[in-house]
Amino acid sequence: MKLRPYQKDAFNAIKKDLNLPGNSLCVLPTASGKSHIIASTATLAEPVLILQPTRELLAQNKAKLELLVSKDDIGVYSASFKSKKIKKFTFVTIQSVYKIPELFKHIPLVIIDECHGLAP
Repeated sequence: MKLRPYQKDAFNAIKKDLNLPGNSLCVLPTASGKSHIIASTATLAEPVLILQPTRELLAQNKAKLELLVSKDDIGVYSASFKSKKIKKFTFVTIQSVYKIPELFKHIPLVIIDECHGLAP
């Protein structure tokens, strides 16, 4: 998977920002290929938790990561997928895990797709 120049710029900015204290935010427009950037970012640390609000976004984001890492390293924790597997790279739908954050406290990198829809 090859990132487009603007995706590479976003990825490099995220990579640089991960070394700074606090949380990061990357804003990209619709149809800019965020799932490619999410997949690339997920490879920067292990384990990684990738949250998204819908089943459709989970499937899309997971498909992009499968181009970069072994499928055996990818888990899905989502009621809509009837799966509760935590692995090196774990995809979750927010509704399936928001009441059980203790399951994921060991994970140093959390990526949230569509984070503007979450309450602070």
